[in-house]
Amino acid sequence: MRRFYEAWKKEILLLLRDPAGLGILFVLPGVMVFLITLIQDSALSAQRETRQQILVCDLDRDTLGQQLRRGFDASGFLEPIYTLNNAELSESDVYRLTSDGSYKMGMIIPKGVSEQIRTNAGNVLASVLGTAKKPGADTVRKTIQLVFDPAVPSSYKASVEIAMERNINAIQTGLLVDAFSARIAEFIPGAGRVQISADVTGVDFSTEYSTGENSLIKPNSVQHNVPAWTIFAMFFIVIPLGTSIVREKDNGIERRLRVIPGSFDLSVFGKISAYILICMLQFALMLSTGLVWLPMLGLPVLVIGHNVLTLLIVALTCALAATAYGLFIGTLARTHEQAASFGSISVLIMAAVGGIWVPSFVMPPVVKTLGSLSPLNWALNAFYDVFLREADLALVWPQLLKLTLFALVLLLAARFAAAFKYR
Repeated sequence: MRRFYEAWKKEILLLLRDPAGLGILFVLPGVMVFLITLIQDSALSAQRETRQQILVCDLDRDTLGQQLRRGFDASGFLEPIYTLNNAELSESDVYRLTSDGSYKMGMIIPKGVSEQIRTNAGNVLASVLGTAKKPGADTVRKTIQLVFDPAVPSSYKASVEIAMERNINAIQTGLLVDAFSARIAEFIPGAGRVQISADVTGVDFSTEYSTGENSLIKPNSVQHNVPAWTIFAMFFIVIPLGTSIVREKDNGIERRLRVIPGSFDLSVFGKISAYILICMLQFALMLSTGLVWLPMLGLPVLVIGHNVLTLLIVALTCALAATAYGLFIGTLARTHEQAASFGSISVLIMAAVGGIWVPSFVMPPVVKTLGSLSPLNWALNAFYDVFLREADLALVWPQLLKLTLFALVLLLAARFAAAFKYR
């Protein structure tokens, strides 16, 4: 056991003498969690609370434009701008001001679109009642144009398109109902105009997260980012661990340790246990960030939930997998540059496809399949199960099994590779 302890002590002392390595392991992940969570939360809050301006060129000046204006006011999402410098906006103004980034979006309502909607509605009703033929196929369709700044993200563009299409469809439905009520009045002489509400569904719409009945957890940017960047920090241990192993090979330390009486595996286990301890300290630091430091910035507090033991087991398994990966890279690498560059780049790739930066469910099928093979994805799913679903070991064991097998395979591969080199 003395050999185990001395190897463990040596690794801890070497890390304490390496400020740059400690910065990568502790400072960088903390800063990333601060920045990413703050940016995401601020962006979501701004999207919910700030009305986005939209330029409107209304060439129609009829019912559709009036209804859209009321829809903008009711939604609280978009703030329409019809004039600039006391002059009504033209089509060229909308294109110019969105193309140069002065405004993020604009809308052009063509002339005669309201009348066309009313005409089409009347024709549809007439064809249903058998009093007229259906509209001809050569009917000219009007197009309402949405114009966006090229820098607007496609996801935000899609959300605006959906909201506007829903609003316009509701207006068209209202005009159709008006035409229908007017048509009924023609069949009931003296009855006057029949008032029919367009809202006849009697259905409301609400959204919520499907959490447990007594769950204290409310999914938010903190609950998502703290576990994600904890995993990223743990796997970045590949840099100091890999370079440490290469340094020992270059200095002849590993060769001398192998000729000392006793099992060399004890020295390896001492090294592994030291870096697992570092990973668990990273985990504790990230938890404290979510519990103490992020709330000081006005962000939600991290809620750990009731399954603390399961959370610790998940963290320990992730630490083992990260350490095994670092040991494997360090064993195969021949230079410090190989260990540092390949180790860091491979972790970045596994993080990218594993859902650390972008959610896996929005990825293309091929990337999603690759991501399912990433150990960072397994760890992320296990952490999310605990942090967001309050899962216990009965639910997270498949992910833990994958991480454990991943660690064992890499440890055995590193051992055989080293033994082959020194045989």
